Amino acid sequence: FFHTVAAQEWILIRVEALQSLTIFTSSLFLILVPPGVISPGICITITANRSLFFNSVCRFDEHLRNISPGFAGLCLSYALSLTAAQVFLTRYYSYLENYIISVERIKQYMHLPSEPPTIIPDNRPPISWPQEGRIDLQDLKIKYRPNTPLVLKGITCTFPAGNRIGVVGRTGSGKSTLISSLFRLVDPVGGRILIDNLDICSIGLKDLRTKLSIIPQEPTLFRGTVRNNLDPLGLHSDDEIWEALEKCQLKRSISSTAALLDTVGKYYIDIKHSIRTKELP
Repeated sequence: FFHTVAAQEWILIRVEALQSLTIFTSSLFLILVPPGVISPGICITITANRSLFFNSVCRFDEHLRNISPGFAGLCLSYALSLTAAQVFLTRYYSYLENYIISVERIKQYMHLPSEPPTIIPDNRPPISWPQEGRIDLQDLKIKYRPNTPLVLKGITCTFPAGNRIGVVGRTGSGKSTLISSLFRLVDPVGGRILIDNLDICSIGLKDLRTKLSIIPQEPTLFRGTVRNNLDPLGLHSDDEIWEALEKCQLKRSISSTAALLDTVGKYYIDIKHSIRTKELP
């Protein structure tokens, strides 16, 4: 925001400088114009309704054949008003350029391709899927847009069930893309992803995403209670929620509040022997 305002003020300073140069040039022209350059009886004047037309209202000294003081004052007065008008137009044109980006984004969202169906009735996974959690990547290729290069270039590997796997790489190497592909936030352009020998691209998004969980790098607390944040779909009992809090070593912090799982607003979370204040947005 600061840089936007600074850029606008800078361009306004330049516009005012140019308009000052225009006024100086007009004044110099009125002073140095040779006698008889302008016809004595015809000039261009601007009326109250801002229309231009020819009118014989300028009176010149027939002997000196010079510009009358009234005409010179009229030119300078409209040159001064031109500065304010130019600054006004420049300022609001810059506003238009900034706000038109929102229209561009809305137009972009209007043409986004639809996601695959949430449920495919003819190809739903078993209720017990996945039983083990084995993940197989077979020549996986992913790109974010058709005209961009591949982000993941033919990855083939296996994540055994029940193990902790660490994916190491520098920034931009595709670690987050790999996780996004498991949730089908971006679909593969080649290869397959198998979870317990089931191709995740062959089932609906709801059937896939309700079976997976993710812990983001930067946790976000949504507006509502602790219960709503931990179990937004209402699929688990209070005992299961307390058990999850106990495993995360957060049970003591939540149980110390008066509303317990229905706590709303500020509450304290004990993480790594330190108390950090978290506020629901």
